[in-house]
Amino acid sequence: MIHHSCPACHARLSYRDELAGCPVLCKECQFAFDLPGDAPAPAAPSVPLPDLSLPARRPRPSRWATFARVAVPLALLACFVGWVYATVQRRLRKEPEPPTATVFMDNHTDRPVTVEVDGQPWQWLNARTSFDEKLAPGGYRIVVRGEDGSVVQDHRVAVFANGRYILNVAGQQRYRREVVLYTNSGAPTVPRTPEEMPKVVADGWMDVTRIDYLFDEAPKRIIVGDVELSRITKKQRLERIVD
Repeated sequence: MIHHSCPACHARLSYRDELAGCPVLCKECQFAFDLPGDAPAPAAPSVPLPDLSLPARRPRPSRWATFARVAVPLALLACFVGWVYATVQRRLRKEPEPPTATVFMDNHTDRPVTVEVDGQPWQWLNARTSFDEKLAPGGYRIVVRGEDGSVVQDHRVAVFANGRYILNVAGQQRYRREVVLYTNSGAPTVPRTPEEMPKVVADGWMDVTRIDYLFDEAPKRIIVGDVELSRITKKQRLERIVD
């Protein structure tokens, strides 16, 4: 407590310590004056005490939760690795192409033509041109038409896988077909029968699958292996005749 006399009425007064240095009123005469003394220093903020209590114990996960936490990432990883492996193998392993037949088309005329297969345009041949194209095995109707739409030739044919065929427009291209004979030593020899003599053919459609040397020169010598001394090896050859 602070004891002090009123400056006006000199009454003996008592005030609390925290009012030191603050304006106060005399309890007797109501005279305002400043209470002498220093104002109390503000109290230091209290420092919170550290929490020394043990942390709350977490609930233990179930066995299924633990299994799922491990199994799900492993399953996703296995799926990703399998997808990568399948993609790499698919790119490295080329799918086999379906077997086809080869059609050699010779337009030895002076006009371009259109080749239709089963009523649909298939190839366009310029005058004096030759090239080959693939065709799936099956039965077809092949029609060759001129520029005015007229039918130049019409064939109903059957083509087989890995077969070779010639479409000779209007039969204008001539071919030399011959049998090449080789002895048991592999050396060529001369024909002996009329069937083995060279022939000139000009059919509109020809199956040349069994021709050994198609549009190519026959070799001077072949390897025939162990054969009888009297045996003759026959090879067939077909070439275009250039006019």
